Amino acid sequence: MKCRKLIKQGDGTWNVAGGHGLNSYLTGDPAIEQSVSCELQLVLGEWFLDVTRGIPWYAQPNSTTTPIMGVFPADLARAESLIKAAILSVPGVNSLTAFSLTFNQTTRAATCTASGVTENSGTFAVSGSLP
Repeated sequence: MKCRKLIKQGDGTWNVAGGHGLNSYLTGDPAIEQSVSCELQLVLGEWFLDVTRGIPWYAQPNSTTTPIMGVFPADLARAESLIKAAILSVPGVNSLTAFSLTFNQTTRAATCTASGVTENSGTFAVSGSLP
């Protein structure tokens, strides 16, 4: 796998690396790890080229899909299942070895930590707040 490297800016946003030749790209396990992280941030319907991709984090207009966030009582088993499926759908991911999902009712935020095995018998690990 090969993909453009994303660089985190000082304000917390991400920018695509460019102008550095081959150093602007990631390959192998780092590319898979970045792709997993991006897949977790993709909201269902957000990508105009394929509105069926993404995780239904929030309620979408004119959609019958039940969102993960904003539903009471929270269906944690469904949320975990959808997130794991999204991770396993990333090209190059063979399996998950660890997974943790927590919801903070006070801040209304979700945090996910996942690690797994890649097609090259390498590993990946992602952690962070979700959209």
